[in-house]
Amino acid sequence: PNCGAGGRPGAACIQCMEIIPLPAAATKQLRPVYVVLPSMHAVAIPRGSEVAIGRQSTIAALSRGLEAFDGVSRHHCFVKVDTERDTATIRDLGSLNHTWVGDEAHELRAEERLEVALPVRLRLGQTAYLTITTEGV
Repeated sequence: PNCGAGGRPGAACIQCMEIIPLPAAATKQLRPVYVVLPSMHAVAIPRGSEVAIGRQSTIAALSRGLEAFDGVSRHHCFVKVDTERDTATIRDLGSLNHTWVGDEAHELRAEERLEVALPVRLRLGQTAYLTITTEGV
């Protein structure tokens, strides 16, 4: 803080009440991760854990956002985000209508994993487009 007092990064200074900045690496790790649905609604997902995306996702808001898309499987793909490296690992779960990754639309085979830089666009089936991002939405 500007007062010169010390303290724990991320906490308020006891002298001037300014927030003590986090180190750059810690700030990067704490950024939220979002899945932007076809409706453009952004759903926060946990960092570092594998999240099932589909019509029966492990996150109810993702399921609701995809339930109208018949070409999306109940458990279509897994996404795991590494905010430290700004990457996502995408794994198709043997979906009937496949998962395509990125602007070049790389088609994943069943159980194939692909690590890509964020933000990344996914296509589930023929019509459901999602974006995985740590950028403000």
